[in-house]
Amino acid sequence: MFVAGGLVQGVSEVDHAEFCRAVSELTGFDVGWYREDVVERKVEFCGGREALVRALVEGRLSPEEAVSRLVVGFTRFFRDEECFRELERVWVPELFKMAGGGLRVWSAGCCAGAEAYSVAMVLEDVAPGAGHRVLATDVSVVSLEAGRRGEYEWDALRPLSVRRFARYFRQCGGRWAVSDGLRRVVEFRRHDLLRDPYPGGMHLVACRNVLVYLKAEASRRVLEGLAGALVPGGMLFVGKKDPVEGEAEAWFTCVSPCFWRKRV
Repeated sequence: MFVAGGLVQGVSEVDHAEFCRAVSELTGFDVGWYREDVVERKVEFCGGREALVRALVEGRLSPEEAVSRLVVGFTRFFRDEECFRELERVWVPELFKMAGGGLRVWSAGCCAGAEAYSVAMVLEDVAPGAGHRVLATDVSVVSLEAGRRGEYEWDALRPLSVRRFARYFRQCGGRWAVSDGLRRVVEFRRHDLLRDPYPGGMHLVACRNVLVYLKAEASRRVLEGLAGALVPGGMLFVGKKDPVEGEAEAWFTCVSPCFWRKRV
C-alpha cells in the first residue's frame, strides 16, 4: 500500500488504483483520468508499477520524466494529410474571414510540436504575415522542450511538400530545424487538460488523438473546456479515432469527420 510521500511494505502488490494515486502524489499528474489499458501498456514498458514508483521515490526518475513516459507521445507532421488539406482549403480561409485578421489557435496535447508547427505552416501559407498565433501545450515538459528546440530527424519531415520543406526548415547538424519565422508564430506552454484553467478567445483548437486515450468522464470534461476556449463559430479539429460523437453535441455541430463547429 502507498502512503503520501513514500512507500510502505507491500509495494509489490500494488493495484492499478493505488498506482495512480501514488503517481499523482509524486508527480502532480493525475494519470487516473486515462484509460486503464493505455496506462498499463505504458507501465509495462517502464518495468512495471513497482519499478516506476520506486524509481520516483528514490530519485532515480524525475517527476517530469515519469510523466513523459506515461503519456502517449506519438505524433508526426501533417498526420492524416487529407484532414490538413481540408483545414487549409476550407476552414482556415473561412475562419480568417470570420476573424478579420490573424487567427488564434490552440494545439492542445501537442507532444513534441509537430502538430503545432503543421498548423502554423497552414496558417502562414493561407495568409502569410497576418499575425497568427499558435499556443502549443502539453502536460509533458520533456515534450515541450523538444518542441521549443524545433529540431527533427529527416524521417519526421517526409510528409512535407518540397515547397514547405524549403520554406520552413533549415539544416542543423544532422537534424532539421524549424525556421525562425515559423518558430515566432508558436508559443509552447505547459498545460494539464484535466487540472488547469483553459485559455479563451480561440478561433481554432486542434486537440487530436488525445480524447481516444481518456476515460469517458474525462473526455466530456475536456470537450466542455475546449468549447469554452473557442469563440462562437470557432472550430474544433480532432483525430479520426477521437470519440466525439454524442459527447460533443451539447456544444458543437459536426461539419466534417474531423471538424466540429462551436454552436453560436
